[in-house]
Amino acid sequence: MDLPAQCVVASRRSLPFIPVISGGVNVIEDTPHVLFVGERIAARSLIAERVFSAKTHGAALARSAVVAGEGPHPLSLQVLREISIDADDHRPDAIDDLSMFTFDLVVTFGPLGRERVAVKPVVPAGNGSPPEDPAATIVGLLAPLHMHWDIADPTAGSLARGTVGQFREIRDQIATRIDSLIRDGMLEALRERRKRSAQRIDRSSLGLVAMDAEARFFLFNSEAERLTGLSRADVIGHS
Repeated sequence: MDLPAQCVVASRRSLPFIPVISGGVNVIEDTPHVLFVGERIAARSLIAERVFSAKTHGAALARSAVVAGEGPHPLSLQVLREISIDADDHRPDAIDDLSMFTFDLVVTFGPLGRERVAVKPVVPAGNGSPPEDPAATIVGLLAPLHMHWDIADPTAGSLARGTVGQFREIRDQIATRIDSLIRDGMLEALRERRKRSAQRIDRSSLGLVAMDAEARFFLFNSEAERLTGLSRADVIGHS
């Protein structure tokens, strides 16, 4: 599709970290999506995902991933069962298989988790400075916030290491962090950020358009509709 010169296009060519996104990005949905990213073994990230889900009671959706998939660690499952959380069905996702645009907040554990997420489109929590480049602005509005939790790895890189006591301590540290997020109003802040992003995109005087790695549109704002004469309903998900 040929687009008018007035349209600002974010594509795989101009922004190479844009991943394949199926079905478009839903910036209107009210439910915050949170991703917890661990290192090589599904331990801290798994505990965080399941404890977060239990504490938010459906008010937010959680998922976890690892840099290189192993696990879940059996002691993670054990200490979760101790607090009546069953995670025996868990299968860790690989971080490179996920789109960052799916999430509102990404929480990382360990240097590998932080380094891998740092090369993806994320916005450090507390840094609201928008990028100057209009195409990068699109990504800045859609990209999730990033937090890093400096909580020790109970496995130290080996399934043979870590005691039940260490895993309980990690579980309780993570639960305390999650309690703080909820108490400090993070879920509502994420909802508001999502709404503001949608409003800024749609009210922009620029025709903002974004395509994934297969040149399928996942963002098409009102000005882009006016400039092209096309409806976003007919464009989203198509090339």
